[in-house]
Amino acid sequence: MNTEPEEEMKSGYQVQVDDNYHYMDKDERWCLGNFATCEEALDAARQLVEEFFKNREVGTTSEKLYNGYVAMGDDPFIVPFLTPSKASPPP
Repeated sequence: MNTEPEEEMKSGYQVQVDDNYHYMDKDERWCLGNFATCEEALDAARQLVEEFFKNREVGTTSEKLYNGYVAMGDDPFIVPFLTPSKASPPP
């Protein structure tokens, strides 16, 4: 009888972030984190984008905000994944 734990696949979501300033440069990509649910990943991505706009000058037009974001802002995206995790052997 094999007593080694079996591997099972565990799902989750990773938020990766591209830098609009370095458009299409994968070397500038970074990971915001791993999340158990898509909702958690989406909340983290939204918070990152909202931080960009929170730090802007009061009275800035929506056009300037948008142009600033697409030129310099962080561009998060969500990637679903499966990772092996250790499971207890059946009794």
